[in-house]
Amino acid sequence: MAQFFLSFKNTDVVQLPIPPEKYEIDDPWVNQQTGSQLPDALSQSLNMIGIRGLKTVSIESFFPIKGHDYPYNQNTSMWGDEYVDKISNWRAQRYPIRLVVQGTSHDVNMLVTIDDFKTGVGQDGDISYTMDMTEFIMPKVN
Repeated sequence: MAQFFLSFKNTDVVQLPIPPEKYEIDDPWVNQQTGSQLPDALSQSLNMIGIRGLKTVSIESFFPIKGHDYPYNQNTSMWGDEYVDKISNWRAQRYPIRLVVQGTSHDVNMLVTIDDFKTGVGQDGDISYTMDMTEFIMPKVN
């Protein structure tokens, strides 16, 4: 079973308690289509290969509230709002967060920004969430 971790400055690590059922990584390239309309040139469209864009990841799951110890819960060190508060605090410090996914055929280890963090509460009290993340590449100074 997959394990999902978030870490702040590679020291404060949190394992997400309920692993998302699936995740997808969008790996775009910034290509540009252009057309030639010169009188003596062949009129056609061309696809100009650009540079790699930033990867994006979106995950959905829930944080169980205290007392909802599901058998598939991978982390019982925190409950419900404690996860929301920690992630919100990390975001407020404006520093990238490391996303690590292990135990799949496509493991992930990358710095990200959490662009959107939506939470809600179901009838059972558990806190559902969606987290939209974008790859963060540390600027290099030569």
